[in-house]
Amino acid sequence: NLKRRQFCTKYQHFPSFCSGDLIDNPLVPNPSIKFTNSKIFLTPVIVMSGEVIHHLPLTLETLIMQPGIDPRHVLVFHVPEHPEVRDLCELFGFTAEQMDNSNLAKSCDQFTEAFDTAERQFPDAVHFVVIEEGVILAPDFLAYLAQLLPLLDLDSTISSISAWNDNGFEGVSGKSRRVYRVESLTGLAFLVRRGFPAQGWCERRFEQRPEGSPSGGDSLSPDASRVVRLSDMPLEVEASSEVFESLMARGRVTDMELGVTLEDIDKLERSRYERLLHDLLSTSLTWALNREYLATCNVRTRLPRPPASATAERHAVSLYFDQNSPDDIESLRSLCSCFGLFHHPKFYPRGLYRGMLRFTWEDYDVFLIGRYSPYYKFKPKNINPLSLERAVSG
Repeated sequence: NLKRRQFCTKYQHFPSFCSGDLIDNPLVPNPSIKFTNSKIFLTPVIVMSGEVIHHLPLTLETLIMQPGIDPRHVLVFHVPEHPEVRDLCELFGFTAEQMDNSNLAKSCDQFTEAFDTAERQFPDAVHFVVIEEGVILAPDFLAYLAQLLPLLDLDSTISSISAWNDNGFEGVSGKSRRVYRVESLTGLAFLVRRGFPAQGWCERRFEQRPEGSPSGGDSLSPDASRVVRLSDMPLEVEASSEVFESLMARGRVTDMELGVTLEDIDKLERSRYERLLHDLLSTSLTWALNREYLATCNVRTRLPRPPASATAERHAVSLYFDQNSPDDIESLRSLCSCFGLFHHPKFYPRGLYRGMLRFTWEDYDVFLIGRYSPYYKFKPKNINPLSLERAVSG
């Protein structure tokens, strides 16, 4: 690969991209294996290269290897301090776009400029894929999005399709065919409609309140993430740094298979999803977890399994917790610590949907449901909700 060798001679700060055993590997698209008629292959891809670009070649390599990718639809945005991004993009056949620093008073301004530019260059595009800095894409990243893209056209209450699961830690995720509806969109790699409120979402992406998502609607989240975030990437915003430190604190699950067929895609449409939840919750086992666990347990504590006799034919398990108000998440935060989900003393749990948190644990479909959730109505009358206050007081 003569062009790659010439690039590596000129720029010597990409050691992984320019190592001797890789330098001659071709940088060309893989032929499409399936989903050849999907709109995803006509969808523009926005890549944000950021301030630190030493991992950018890895991001671009995992993008060019996506079956069906069209390099003509890829825009890579970079700051003026990194003109070498243009030469790097030429190796892949991608288009490099330099951002105007005079328009970038805040870090989130980069998203606004990127979307404005992409919408001008692709005036007929209805959807856009966004890939942030410091990520590596799973082999079926585009194929995963291809299966879910029609839901953006079908259901206006869905604002985004995420390739990342905030709670995708080892032990509480791994079902590669399963997808949930959630109200948070952390970002990293995702699909949105034209007109997505990029600026507002970026500024509030780590907020979650009972009134809903800053992205303008629900997001679809995989149980097993389709993207890896490199843990040594710095973040400019302090809140982002704190959240990502917790998100990256333990081992995570990323699907590395190609050709995974997602389950029950049609049931992700809002009204059908409500019926699915009704069916699951009305027949689930309600787990009366011992209250004392809330005050003492953490991810290193082995939780007891639900009663074996009760779960022999049921794989959905519900735990109901008490709340003093819709904003009271102390019991939920303790439950997240018990199971090994995302938890942080300053931030809301991630992945909530209408006051409920759903995840996979010990092969069970687990639901943590608060008093102010509309799904609290499924709690059996003879079950008392878990309460951190009662657990601490006695």
